[in-house]
Amino acid sequence: MEGSVFIPVLFGVVIAIVLFIAMRAAFHVPMLKATHFTFISAVVVLILSLLIGSWVGMGIGFISFGMFITSVFLYLFVILKSYMAL
Repeated sequence: MEGSVFIPVLFGVVIAIVLFIAMRAAFHVPMLKATHFTFISAVVVLILSLLIGSWVGMGIGFISFGMFITSVFLYLFVILKSYMAL
């Protein structure tokens, strides 16, 4: 199946965005702390994928890659938003 590697990456992007929105809405956390939480969760998922290993761990690793990409873009968004406010 073509492009099947992108499905877990997109799944990781969706998970990271949902985590970010949940931290902002439910716990009333500032944007930077919510972004820190998103990054830390991506690192935790990566470590878990390395501990699990095998094919399942590889799929979880791709999910963490999507979460990491999203957290980097969220960091850029938060930094640019703070510079625009100045």
